[in-house]
Amino acid sequence: MKTITKYIFRQFISSFITGLVVIIFLLILNNLFQLIDLLVHRGAGFFRVAQLAFYLVVTLISITIPVALLFASILTYGRLTEDNEIIALWSGGLHTYKFIWQPVFLGSVMTLLLIWLNFSAVPRIQGKFNSLFFEMAKSHPGTGFEEKTFRKIGDYRIYINKIDKKTEILSGITIYKLDGEKSPDITRIFARQGKIVFNEQKDFIFSLQDGTLQTGRKNDLTGFTHFKFEKYNLVIPVNENVPAATHSLREFTGKELRDEIRKYREESISTRNLDTEYFLRWAVSVAGISFVLIGLPLGIVLHRGGMSAGFGVSVIVITMYYFCLMGCITVASKEIIPARYILWLPNLIMITGGIFLIRKTIR
Repeated sequence: MKTITKYIFRQFISSFITGLVVIIFLLILNNLFQLIDLLVHRGAGFFRVAQLAFYLVVTLISITIPVALLFASILTYGRLTEDNEIIALWSGGLHTYKFIWQPVFLGSVMTLLLIWLNFSAVPRIQGKFNSLFFEMAKSHPGTGFEEKTFRKIGDYRIYINKIDKKTEILSGITIYKLDGEKSPDITRIFARQGKIVFNEQKDFIFSLQDGTLQTGRKNDLTGFTHFKFEKYNLVIPVNENVPAATHSLREFTGKELRDEIRKYREESISTRNLDTEYFLRWAVSVAGISFVLIGLPLGIVLHRGGMSAGFGVSVIVITMYYFCLMGCITVASKEIIPARYILWLPNLIMITGGIFLIRKTIR
């Protein structure tokens, strides 16, 4: 029995590591070109880019572990069935529970790890990632901006049509400034081109050329005042505006989320976004054991095709799970059903379906 346990552990862990590496690589591939761009064209140091890559991988681990567990379950037990090893175990009088508890045990351990990651480690790493990215943006101002994308800095909304990666010259710049929700004042700036620099206080300075500045009231669009300029410097205080704009819910630890929820409830403010984030982390953490339970019987039943079949079935199951999860998030965000209840639905479906298929396989 010890030999069988070691053999299954070895097969499962090997498949799990393979799936984890492949999935992380596929997910990070989308950001890989941006990291290379930072290193080659933006002049960012190798050590800082490596730090960004490490932080990015850590933040992705909480997503990839459940998927890798599903892949490992399907591939391991599909291989055992295809090689007739499960039939040999049954013929030897060994009960099914004797050779399926191993991945359930590992899935439970990984679920505990995911809880720690999602509620403690990943939020802190996400904060470090954002801080490091912002520090790099100070040294290389164009880093924090993308073409044809709005960027928020305090009360400002900045849109850049084109960025020259070598010279960091910006083209087609549009800047909006809203003076708070209660103030009716609005400022709009259009510039043909410009550049971003920093002053001694490390504030953003948009050095703009050949443009128009418009000021007026939000409720009176016909009463705008227009100024044309050849050169205009717009200073945006970084220390006052940026930290507040960059601190997102993903950077809140579990304790911080609970504290915020309690404060909001004491002030009779809706906590739907906080509740959704909090219980979503629980749901994603429990997905580890859910995927193991559904992957075990699927691997035994779908025993042909090897690794490619394992990936194919994994993709189908994951798509169904996350499609259901996204629907539950929408329901929770509209407060149709509280997040504390609805976000458990995808895991409940997976666990119930997995237990049903395991019992059917045993019979």
